[in-house]
Amino acid sequence: MICHFPVKTNSTFPLISFAHGFGGGGFMIAMYTSMMQQLASSGFVVCAYTDCYPWCPGRWPKPQLDVISFARKLGEESGENKEFRRKMTMVPRKPHVPASPQDPADADIESPTLPINKESKAGVLGYSSGGICTLLSAYTDTAKEYSIGAVVTYDGDGAAYANRLYPNVNLDLENVASIPIFMAASTIKDRFGTPPECQEHARPNTAVLLEKDPNRSLLVACIDGMDHLDNINDIFRWQPPLMALRYVIAFFGYILDPSSECVGHYEDILGGQLKNASSEHYVNNLF
Repeated sequence: MICHFPVKTNSTFPLISFAHGFGGGGFMIAMYTSMMQQLASSGFVVCAYTDCYPWCPGRWPKPQLDVISFARKLGEESGENKEFRRKMTMVPRKPHVPASPQDPADADIESPTLPINKESKAGVLGYSSGGICTLLSAYTDTAKEYSIGAVVTYDGDGAAYANRLYPNVNLDLENVASIPIFMAASTIKDRFGTPPECQEHARPNTAVLLEKDPNRSLLVACIDGMDHLDNINDIFRWQPPLMALRYVIAFFGYILDPSSECVGHYEDILGGQLKNASSEHYVNNLF
């Protein structure tokens, strides 16, 4: 698990659990560094699992839910959780030589306490195939058990794709809880020819979710000029456009931190600004 969070502050922030796209675990989680850091710098604790593929689909949504549990433990100050933080830490004592968590020499080393707002519900965020995991995390029972209050699919795949590509995964959107959902989708092909997600996933998902609950708090936007690699960075070749990120930040802030002085600004971003940037498809049931 890797976490990005604000430092040098006494404030606490909502927790967001991120599910990466296909093949994005392990060292490849670095592809999402720019996105996670910018999201965290806007006032969130952003944590992600890192070592799931190729076994992810058969375990969804457990990795994303485990991140919520582990992060919350790392946000507690109790003696029991201080020991948990120590065991979670792997600190090099010498260059390139990881220390063992059981080594007595590491007895005073522990992970930092994550500045998580205990009063706030968690957000779940999924990119590409990680969007399938995120929608599974948002099922009514798990959303209640893990206190999930906001869901974002960042150009995420939908039910038809999930059930076709992953035979062991059965994503039924009718089971998704009636909690606020934001689906940000691409409208153009990326450099590898990946087709836009708007037609294949965002529009069908919109129809199913609203058929079950016409009054659901749902925001859907197919963002003009956005492609599937919007949040992927490669330090050797390109930086991510992150066209959708300002809207993701505004959505999580609006839902998870409603007392913030920025709520009016968030409404402006998600209302007029996002609508103007989404000429192909835009649905706003939030306000």
